[in-house]
Amino acid sequence: MSWGELGSGIQAVPGNSLHTAYERALTGGVFIDTVFYVYSRKKSSGGVYAPRPIFASSAMLKPASSYFNSLLGGRFQEGQVGNIDAGFPEDKPTSMDEYDYDSDSDLELDDDDAPQALDVVHDDIDVAADASGNWETMYHIESAPVRIVVSEQDVVVSESTTHTTAPTTSPAPQASTNETVQPSPTIQHDTIVTARMGRIVLIRDFAYTTWLALLYYLGTKELVFAPLRSKGERGQRAPRRCSPKSMYRLAHMLDLNDVKTLAIQNLRSQLQTKIIFPELFSSVTTTYPEITQALVDYFMQYHNSNDVIQAAPTWIDKVASGELANCSSTFKALVIRLLSVPPSAQRGYRY
Repeated sequence: MSWGELGSGIQAVPGNSLHTAYERALTGGVFIDTVFYVYSRKKSSGGVYAPRPIFASSAMLKPASSYFNSLLGGRFQEGQVGNIDAGFPEDKPTSMDEYDYDSDSDLELDDDDAPQALDVVHDDIDVAADASGNWETMYHIESAPVRIVVSEQDVVVSESTTHTTAPTTSPAPQASTNETVQPSPTIQHDTIVTARMGRIVLIRDFAYTTWLALLYYLGTKELVFAPLRSKGERGQRAPRRCSPKSMYRLAHMLDLNDVKTLAIQNLRSQLQTKIIFPELFSSVTTTYPEITQALVDYFMQYHNSNDVIQAAPTWIDKVASGELANCSSTFKALVIRLLSVPPSAQRGYRY
């Protein structure tokens, strides 16, 4: 079975980080202590919006990368402490006009700029005050109570177990034949609920699908890739099915070599002569030398095919006109490889 048939990745026994997180859950009662909000959609006019939540365990993530260790173990500006069930933070932007990877195929594309509802909805809940918390250890969190309003009930959020006190009412007046029955006083409930305190992080530079796929991989060692968008086979997106180029970009930032290897292998497995030029001159290819090398290697193997020869004039014109000025490093690598072909190997080539 090929990499393409597998759809990508390897399935293996989860690592020690998952075991550690589960043990902490058993002994301390806390497993999920982090929520990431990640933008999921791209506007037709540019920019990203619709942040969606991904819940995670810091004990599972911190051993995986120095980035996670610093983010979840320190006090980064993006890693504020609060109630992870309170919804999207009001002080964070629900959209951004600039996004580093304009051709990120893990972002859902909009036909128009109509606003989309966020995925996190807390019906009838209005947070009236921010939670304040201090990290004493990795999992033990003490927080100041937060008073919120649920319908017409007063709710106090603390670390106590959820319970509801018995309602208290005044005795209802007895009715007589000549009196109108008065309504009973409104029943007041005092409810104590537990706030899940943890780290709240807004991810600005990567797509929701990519981030979800990575966090799933870190817990299960299972990674599934989507078809390249240049193949025109995207169809309905499946959960955790990410672009190999988008995943490579994220893995590069996190210095996760095993994930980079899986992404490169899947990218190679999907290459075809009819899409080699769009892939060669994509922004990710020109940014990362390992991807450039993989695509140039494929081009050198199949550059004599009819698909490549027929498409070459169009792409040469784009390079000459300056349309692909940002891809100069890829074009240089391609020309150098072509010039390095010895004369004896050029017999039979068609130009």
